[in-house]
Amino acid sequence: MKSITVFLFCFLFMYFHLYAQSNKPYKGNAILGNGNVCLVYSDDPRITARSGNSGIQHYYFQDYIVDYIRGTFCELSAKKGGSRYQLKSSTTGMQNFYRTGTQLKYDNGQEITVNCFVHQNDVTALKYTVKKAKPGDKLDITLLFRKVFTGDRRVERMKKKFRRN
Repeated sequence: MKSITVFLFCFLFMYFHLYAQSNKPYKGNAILGNGNVCLVYSDDPRITARSGNSGIQHYYFQDYIVDYIRGTFCELSAKKGGSRYQLKSSTTGMQNFYRTGTQLKYDNGQEITVNCFVHQNDVTALKYTVKKAKPGDKLDITLLFRKVFTGDRRVERMKKKFRRN
Protein backbone atom coordinates (compact mmCIF):
# COMPACT_ATOMS: atom_id res chain seq x y z
CA MET A 1 0.00 0.00 0.00
CA LYS A 2 2.85 2.36 0.83
CA SER A 3 4.45 1.89 -2.60
CA ILE A 4 1.13 2.65 -4.34
CA THR A 5 0.81 5.87 -2.33
CA VAL A 6 4.36 6.92 -3.24
CA PHE A 7 3.74 6.06 -6.91
CA LEU A 8 0.47 8.00 -6.95
CA PHE A 9 2.12 11.01 -5.29
CA CYS A 10 4.98 11.00 -7.82
CA PHE A 11 2.58 10.60 -10.74
CA LEU A 12 0.36 13.47 -9.61
CA PHE A 13 3.38 15.71 -8.93
CA MET A 14 4.79 15.08 -12.43
CA TYR A 15 1.37 15.59 -14.03
CA PHE A 16 0.75 18.97 -12.40
CA HIS A 17 4.34 20.07 -12.93
CA LEU A 18 4.12 19.29 -16.66
CA TYR A 19 0.71 20.96 -16.88
CA ALA A 20 2.09 24.14 -15.28
CA GLN A 21 5.08 24.12 -17.65
CA SER A 22 2.90 23.63 -20.74
CA ASN A 23 1.27 27.04 -20.24
CA LYS A 24 4.63 28.82 -20.61
CA PRO A 25 6.07 29.51 -24.09
CA TYR A 26 9.02 27.25 -24.82
CA LYS A 27 12.38 28.91 -24.41
CA GLY A 28 14.89 27.24 -26.65
CA ASN A 29 16.96 26.84 -29.74
CA ALA A 30 16.28 25.27 -33.11
CA ILE A 31 18.76 22.67 -34.31
CA LEU A 32 19.05 22.48 -38.09
CA GLY A 33 21.23 20.28 -40.23
CA ASN A 34 21.63 17.63 -42.86
CA GLY A 35 24.27 15.22 -41.53
CA ASN A 36 27.32 17.24 -42.59
CA VAL A 37 26.22 20.67 -41.33
CA CYS A 38 24.68 21.21 -37.92
CA LEU A 39 23.74 24.59 -36.49
CA VAL A 40 21.95 25.97 -33.46
CA TYR A 41 19.71 28.98 -34.13
CA SER A 42 17.86 31.26 -31.72
CA ASP A 43 16.60 34.83 -31.71
CA ASP A 44 14.57 34.24 -28.53
CA PRO A 45 15.19 37.35 -26.35
CA ARG A 46 15.31 35.18 -23.21
CA ILE A 47 18.36 33.37 -24.61
CA THR A 48 20.05 36.21 -26.50
CA ALA A 49 19.95 38.44 -23.41
CA ARG A 50 22.05 35.88 -21.54
CA SER A 51 24.44 34.85 -24.31
CA GLY A 52 24.72 38.22 -26.07
CA ASN A 53 24.48 36.43 -29.41
CA SER A 54 21.59 35.89 -31.79
CA GLY A 55 20.80 34.05 -34.99
CA ILE A 56 23.19 31.18 -35.65
CA GLN A 57 24.90 30.63 -32.30
CA HIS A 58 26.77 27.41 -33.08
CA TYR A 59 27.89 26.03 -36.44
CA TYR A 60 29.54 22.65 -37.00
CA PHE A 61 30.76 21.19 -40.28
CA GLN A 62 31.48 17.45 -40.80
CA ASP A 63 32.01 16.81 -37.08
CA TYR A 64 31.18 18.28 -33.69
CA ILE A 65 34.77 19.12 -32.76
CA VAL A 66 34.98 22.71 -34.02
CA ASP A 67 32.29 25.33 -33.39
CA TYR A 68 32.88 28.02 -36.02
CA ILE A 69 30.22 30.71 -35.51
CA ARG A 70 29.00 32.45 -32.36
CA GLY A 71 26.40 34.81 -33.79
CA THR A 72 24.70 36.42 -36.76
CA PHE A 73 23.09 39.84 -36.36
CA CYS A 74 21.08 42.19 -38.49
CA GLU A 75 20.37 45.83 -37.71
CA LEU A 76 18.21 48.29 -39.57
CA SER A 77 19.49 51.87 -39.78
CA ALA A 78 18.14 55.15 -41.08
CA LYS A 79 19.79 56.92 -44.01
CA LYS A 80 23.56 57.27 -44.04
CA GLY A 81 24.79 58.62 -40.73
CA GLY A 82 21.35 58.09 -39.19
CA SER A 83 20.52 56.27 -36.00
CA ARG A 84 19.42 52.69 -35.64
CA TYR A 85 15.71 52.00 -35.43
CA GLN A 86 14.38 50.68 -32.13
CA LEU A 87 13.21 47.08 -32.08
CA LYS A 88 9.59 46.89 -30.95
CA SER A 89 9.07 43.11 -30.89
CA SER A 90 10.72 39.87 -31.93
CA THR A 91 9.03 36.52 -32.58
CA THR A 92 10.95 33.33 -33.33
CA GLY A 93 9.72 29.88 -34.30
CA MET A 94 10.01 27.00 -36.69
CA GLN A 95 8.50 27.77 -40.10
CA ASN A 96 8.53 24.06 -40.87
CA PHE A 97 10.72 21.13 -39.85
CA TYR A 98 13.68 22.38 -41.88
CA ARG A 99 13.51 26.16 -41.47
CA THR A 100 13.46 28.68 -38.63
CA GLY A 101 11.90 32.10 -38.86
CA THR A 102 12.22 35.34 -36.93
CA GLN A 103 9.90 38.31 -37.32
CA LEU A 104 11.42 41.63 -36.19
CA LYS A 105 9.14 44.65 -35.89
CA TYR A 106 10.55 48.16 -35.51
CA ASP A 107 9.08 51.34 -34.03
CA ASN A 108 8.85 52.99 -37.48
CA GLY A 109 6.59 50.21 -38.84
CA GLN A 110 9.27 48.36 -40.78
CA GLU A 111 9.56 44.60 -40.46
CA ILE A 112 12.38 42.16 -41.12
CA THR A 113 11.80 38.46 -41.63
CA VAL A 114 14.85 36.23 -41.14
CA ASN A 115 14.71 32.65 -42.40
CA CYS A 116 17.50 30.15 -41.80
CA PHE A 117 17.79 26.71 -43.38
CA VAL A 118 20.37 24.12 -44.39
CA HIS A 119 20.28 22.81 -47.97
CA GLN A 120 21.04 19.18 -48.78
CA ASN A 121 24.25 20.30 -50.56
CA ASP A 122 25.77 21.62 -47.27
CA VAL A 123 24.75 25.23 -47.94
CA THR A 124 23.47 27.26 -45.01
CA ALA A 125 21.21 30.12 -46.03
CA LEU A 126 20.08 33.17 -44.10
CA LYS A 127 17.38 35.02 -46.00
CA TYR A 128 16.53 38.57 -44.92
CA THR A 129 13.34 40.19 -46.17
CA VAL A 130 12.59 43.83 -45.29
CA LYS A 131 8.98 45.03 -45.52
CA LYS A 132 7.97 48.69 -45.71
CA ALA A 133 11.56 49.73 -46.43
CA LYS A 134 12.29 53.41 -46.89
CA PRO A 135 14.68 54.66 -49.59
CA GLY A 136 18.18 55.08 -48.21
CA ASP A 137 17.72 52.81 -45.18
CA LYS A 138 20.35 50.14 -44.77
CA LEU A 139 20.42 46.65 -43.38
CA ASP A 140 23.69 45.69 -41.68
CA ILE A 141 24.34 41.96 -41.44
CA THR A 142 27.18 40.78 -39.21
CA LEU A 143 28.63 37.28 -38.99
CA LEU A 144 30.77 36.65 -35.90
CA PHE A 145 33.23 33.78 -35.88
CA ARG A 146 34.61 32.31 -32.65
CA LYS A 147 37.69 34.16 -31.34
CA VAL A 148 39.87 31.12 -31.84
CA PHE A 149 38.89 27.67 -32.95
CA THR A 150 41.10 24.66 -33.31
CA GLY A 151 40.57 21.74 -35.64
CA ASP A 152 42.84 20.83 -38.53
CA ARG A 153 44.29 24.33 -38.27
CA ARG A 154 44.24 27.31 -35.91
CA VAL A 155 42.31 30.36 -37.09
CA GLU A 156 42.33 33.72 -35.31
CA ARG A 157 39.33 35.96 -34.80
CA MET A 158 37.46 37.12 -37.88
CA LYS A 159 34.55 39.50 -38.34
CA LYS A 160 32.76 40.02 -41.61
CA LYS A 161 30.17 42.68 -42.36
CA PHE A 162 27.88 42.68 -45.33
CA ARG A 163 25.91 45.79 -46.17
CA ARG A 164 23.02 46.03 -48.56
CA ASN A 165 21.52 49.43 -49.34
